[in-house]
Amino acid sequence: MMKRTTIMLPISLKRKVELRARQENKSLGSFIRESLEQSLKQNGGRTVDPLFACNEVFEDDGPPDLAERHDFYLLKMLQHKHFHNSRRSKRRKSG
Repeated sequence: MMKRTTIMLPISLKRKVELRARQENKSLGSFIRESLEQSLKQNGGRTVDPLFACNEVFEDDGPPDLAERHDFYLLKMLQHKHFHNSRRSKRRKSG
């Protein structure tokens, strides 16, 4: 059973998707469904990168070298959270 869904795509992305679907001799709907299934399988069902799930890290698109240094920024974010969590727990104990 399928459910009709409408999505908004930037024009450039829609053109790329249509082109790829034609290259693979698939309908647009079939290509999008298969792409979504594949994406979900590759990410283990997780839809949000933990680096972007933390609102404390980036208020914009992030640094320009994020793709190359993803692990560095993720570690930095985790260290930042750990530091602030440990400071909070120390204040609770002394207060």
